[in-house]
Amino acid sequence: MLNGAIRDFNISARLTGQEMVSTQFFMPPSPNETYSACLAAKIEQFYDARKAPYPVQRALLTTGLLEAFMNSRRRLNQRLETPHLAVNYQPPAEPQYARS
Repeated sequence: MLNGAIRDFNISARLTGQEMVSTQFFMPPSPNETYSACLAAKIEQFYDARKAPYPVQRALLTTGLLEAFMNSRRRLNQRLETPHLAVNYQPPAEPQYARS
């Protein structure tokens, strides 16, 4: 029943006040496998260490910039103020890129 499941990333957790929950991250076939495997590895690091593997501010800045870009484009490239992106961010000392 689990043939092939070993290639995928699986997790189950018991959350406070809830029943056991689980999910499976399916690994796509090559050539996209490397990118997906890196993402799944970061998710695994998050669960193992109980701490985000990179500063959360980075995700806030990335999504905030994308939102501002798209809103500006929708408004015919109007310049938008982004005071909500005045976030202190110190990149981690260790590189976050995928290593082969």
